[in-house]
Amino acid sequence: MGEATPKGVAYRILESRWQEWKDLKPVRIREELEKYGVVISRQRAHQLKQQIVNQKEKVKE
Repeated sequence: MGEATPKGVAYRILESRWQEWKDLKPVRIREELEKYGVVISRQRAHQLKQQIVNQKEKVKE
């Protein structure tokens, strides 16, 4: 197994907290992730949010 990347860790945290965080703006998601010690850019937070939104929509189909 490779080392956990900030993006990967952020994705897993965001995915697990999705019900609470889905309405947050990327800047707020970034602030919440910083509480877990994960530092990512606002753009990366936006990308991760979009990834999860797309994944959830695929599951519904």
